[in-house]
Amino acid sequence: MGRKSKKKGSSSRGIENGRGKSSKTGRRKHSGPKIADTYEGTVNLNRDGIGFISVPGLEESIFVQNRKMRGALNGDRVQVAVYRSRRPESGRIEGEVISVIERSKRPHIGTLIVRGDKAWVMVESRVMPYDVRVDIEKASDLPVFGGLKATDGMKVAVLVSAWPKGTPEPIGKIVDVLGKPGENDTEMHAILTEYQLPYRFDESVERAASHSRQDYGERPGRAKRFPSGADFYDRPRRCERLRRRYFHPETGRRPVRGRRAYR
Repeated sequence: MGRKSKKKGSSSRGIENGRGKSSKTGRRKHSGPKIADTYEGTVNLNRDGIGFISVPGLEESIFVQNRKMRGALNGDRVQVAVYRSRRPESGRIEGEVISVIERSKRPHIGTLIVRGDKAWVMVESRVMPYDVRVDIEKASDLPVFGGLKATDGMKVAVLVSAWPKGTPEPIGKIVDVLGKPGENDTEMHAILTEYQLPYRFDESVERAASHSRQDYGERPGRAKRFPSGADFYDRPRRCERLRRRYFHPETGRRPVRGRRAYR
């Protein structure tokens, strides 16, 4: 009897291919959102970690979800990819951050928390929803600025340097120690530091500024516009002209603002 040869049917493969599965792996292929173009822009972050990328030349900012920010923070210059389709809920242009080109040079203000040999800065800002871990090996490595040592509970300025993949918070370094929270000088210095305005100068500059100060006082022979009552009683002859000009001769009252002075 002749030997029958079995032919492999292609119907099963055709069914699998018809269902959208690969003939080799047997898994369904998924295609992500299509990328239209890439831009460079600046990140504007809100308190929920959602980013809005401002791109020169685009009237509308690019919406980026917090899980697609790739560690980019407020003020960073990033490269962003834009999807072809807009966001269905709001109609915004949506995309995702590809890489961080340059970190922001603007420091964040917060309170230093030291636990053992680790330290964090609890940032007090509506555009920074994350705490920053200070890059130190031990607590004694905390810096000193202006004679103030960075210790637990002090208000400091921290600059973010990196956010490694897989870590829960960004890493930064302390760039200034402002003082104890609540004090007038501390809060004033915090505002100046946040907007990158100087308040500390070299000793040579402060010495030169102290020598240049002169107390001019009042010019001789020139009275105040509205002298105090002591001037009228102590120096009646010098202030007689001002008395007649600014005060009514009978009532002694001053004229109403905007009207002509009494003569």
